[in-house]
Amino acid sequence: MGKAIRNTFFTVLVIASTAAAVGWDRQQTRNNDPIVISERVLTSPVTTEESLSLPLTLRLTRPYVKLGQIQSILVKTVPFARLKVVVINPDGRVNSTQTVQAAADELGEYVSRFKLNDFHDLGVFQVVVEANLDTQVSRVKANFVLQSWTDPIEPQDAGYIYPLVP
Repeated sequence: MGKAIRNTFFTVLVIASTAAAVGWDRQQTRNNDPIVISERVLTSPVTTEESLSLPLTLRLTRPYVKLGQIQSILVKTVPFARLKVVVINPDGRVNSTQTVQAAADELGEYVSRFKLNDFHDLGVFQVVVEANLDTQVSRVKANFVLQSWTDPIEPQDAGYIYPLVP
């Protein structure tokens, strides 16, 4: 019987001390500042125009292209970005085989090559590339000139080149 009283006494003592410790811990939690795990605060950054743009470069291999020559479009951006490449013809058409939607590769590069060989397309072409990745968007433009073989390499005026009529 002495062991039963002793065990009961220790059991009551353990329960009472546990209850007191839990109550003390709750009080400490209410009064303390949040626990600091690291020096960084994990929140979303304030959205600004600078944070929404992707690095994007567009390079054309030739600023002046003769009929039948190949023009290459080289795009450099972040890996796996979605790209919209729009080639605007001198007459304003955008529905051509050069206008595509693609994705950058694992290095962030995209290359497109095409040949222009129609006399009706002589003039200034504009290439517009838009890159998207989540909420980030960038756009870049470049121009090139499609010339006949009789035109000089670099035309005197930087404006529109009128097509030859065959």
